[in-house]
Amino acid sequence: MSIITNDSVWATRPEWRLRSLFRRNRPQIMQANQSRLHRPESSTDSSQSNRRFWNVNIEPALFMFSFAAGILIPISSLYLFYARCVEILENEMPVDKSTVARMCVSLDKLNDTTVMDMVEADVAQWRIYTQISATTTVVLSSPVIGAWADYSGRRAPILLCSFGAVIYVTLQFIATFLTEQINVFYMWIASEIICGLVGGLPTLMAQSFAVVSDDARADKSFQSHAVPLRITIASAVQAIGNLLGSVSVSAIEMLEYQTPEQKVFAYQFSFGIAAGAAFGAFLYMLWFLRDTYKDVLDHNTNATLVINQEPRSRSFSPVDSIKGLVEVAFMPREGYLRFCLNFIVASIFVEMMLFDTQITCLFIKRPPFNWSDSTFTNFFLIRFIFFTAGMALLPLIIRKMSFVGRELYMIIFGIGSNIAINMIMAFAKNTNQLLWTLPFAFPTGAIAPGFRILLPKLVPQQQTSRMFAMVTWVMVIGPLFSAMIFNTIYNRTMVTWPGFVFFLQGLLCLGVVVGLCIVYCLLRPMWNRDLLDQELLLPEDEDDEEGIIIHSEIDRSVSVTAVNSADEDGGSEREPVVIHTI
Repeated sequence: MSIITNDSVWATRPEWRLRSLFRRNRPQIMQANQSRLHRPESSTDSSQSNRRFWNVNIEPALFMFSFAAGILIPISSLYLFYARCVEILENEMPVDKSTVARMCVSLDKLNDTTVMDMVEADVAQWRIYTQISATTTVVLSSPVIGAWADYSGRRAPILLCSFGAVIYVTLQFIATFLTEQINVFYMWIASEIICGLVGGLPTLMAQSFAVVSDDARADKSFQSHAVPLRITIASAVQAIGNLLGSVSVSAIEMLEYQTPEQKVFAYQFSFGIAAGAAFGAFLYMLWFLRDTYKDVLDHNTNATLVINQEPRSRSFSPVDSIKGLVEVAFMPREGYLRFCLNFIVASIFVEMMLFDTQITCLFIKRPPFNWSDSTFTNFFLIRFIFFTAGMALLPLIIRKMSFVGRELYMIIFGIGSNIAINMIMAFAKNTNQLLWTLPFAFPTGAIAPGFRILLPKLVPQQQTSRMFAMVTWVMVIGPLFSAMIFNTIYNRTMVTWPGFVFFLQGLLCLGVVVGLCIVYCLLRPMWNRDLLDQELLLPEDEDDEEGIIIHSEIDRSVSVTAVNSADEDGGSEREPVVIHTI
C-alpha cells in the first residue's frame, strides 16, 4: 500500500502491480483524461470543494459531546468519592446522616487518613467492576458499528451511538439524586452496559472522526504531504469543548458550600448540564448530520471505473464483524506497513492505560499534598488549558514545515512529554513540584490529532470505520487493564511509595517512544517514494500534460485489488476488474 496517498490507497502486494500498469499505460490514460478535463462538471469541482470545506458537519455535535465529557471526567471522580464515603461511613460509624455528609465533604481536611484509605480502596475496587462492564459491551458492539458504517454509511450508526450517550449521561444524572438510597456504582455500571451495547462513548468519538476524515477526503485535503486542516480543527473543537466543560466544573467547585446539601446540588447541577449538552448534540445529529461517505458509495454505483465490486452480502453480526476487524489488522500490506499500523494502534492502547484521572485524584488527596476538590479541579483546569492550546496550535505550526512524517513527530513529541509528567509525579514531595507538570501538558495535546491524521491515511476509505473500531477496542480495553493493574499496584504501594505507579507509567511511555522511532525509520522510505509517485497524478483543476488523473469519486472510494486476489474481508474470490464508460 502506498503509505500516504491522496486517498488512492494501494493496500496489498498484488495491488502494487496495478501501479506499474498505470505507469506503462500513461499516454493512453493522459489522452482519456485530457478530454475529461474539459467537461463542464470538472470545472466546478474546486468551487464545490471550497463550499464543502466551509460548511460544518459533525463539528457542533462533537463540541457538545466534548463539553459534556469535559464535565464528566473531573466531576465523576469527585462525586463517586463523596458518594461512597457517605455509604461507607453510614455503615461503619454510629452517627446520623447529616454528620456523615459533613465529614465526607471535608474529608480532605481531617488529620486521620484511615477513613480516606478505606474510601480510596473501595473506589479503586469498584472502578474495576465498572471498567469490566464497559469493556465487555463495547468490545462486542464496536466492530458491528464499524462494519455497519463502512458498508452502509456513517449516519445511522453514529446516531445510535449518540442516543446511547444520552442514556449514559442521564442515568448518571439520576444517580446523583439517589446518593443515600443505593450504591451509586450500580447506576454507573448500568449506564456503562446500556451505552456500551450501542457502541459506547469511545465508539461515538472514534466514528465522529471517521466522518471528519470523510469530509477531509471530500475537500481534497487528504494529501500525503499535508496535515488536513479539517481534522486539525475538529481536534481543536473537541479540546475546546473539554476545556469549557472543565472550566464549568471549576467554577462550580470554587463556590463556598455551607451545607452538604449545597454540595450535592452542585454535583446534580454539573451532571444536569452534561445531560443537556449530550441531548442537544443528539438532536443536532438527527437534523443536520451529512453522510459524505454515503455520497461516495452512491457515486460508485454509476462510476466511470468499477473495480472488484463485491457481490456477496454483508453481515453485521458480532462474530462476522470482529472477523472483519481482525482481517483489517492482519491483511497483507506493502513492506512493514502492517507492523507499523498495528504498533501505532498498540501505542494508543498504552496511552489509554495511562489516561486515568481517578488514580491522580486519589494520589493528590493523600499527604503530603492533601488537595481539596477545588484545588484538584483548578489544577485539572490549568492542565487542560495547556493541553487544549497544544492540540490547537501544534498541528497548525507543524503544517508550515515540509519534512515527511510530521504527524508521527507530533505523537513522539507528545508521548515524550508524558514521560516527564509521570517521572515528576513519581518523585514529587510537595505541591510546587506537581505544578512543574503543567507546561508539559502543552506538547501532549499533539498526540490525539497526530493519531487522527496518521491512521486514516494508512487504510483505504472503506476501512476507515473498522480501523477506528480497532482504536475503540484499545480505548476501552486500555482503561480496563489500567483499573486492574495500576489500581492494584497503587493500593499496595500507596503507603510506602504512592508515586510508584507513575514511575511505571513513565517507563511504558519510554518504550512507546522508542518503538515509534523505529516505526518512523520503517515508514520514511515509503513516505518518500509516495511523494514521488504523487507527481504522476494530476489534480483535477490543472491541465498538466505530465500527470495522470483518476476519476475523483473512484480514487477516493475504491481499494484496488488485483484480479482474483484475496480480498480484504476474508479471501473470497472477487469479480474481475470491470471498466464502464458513462
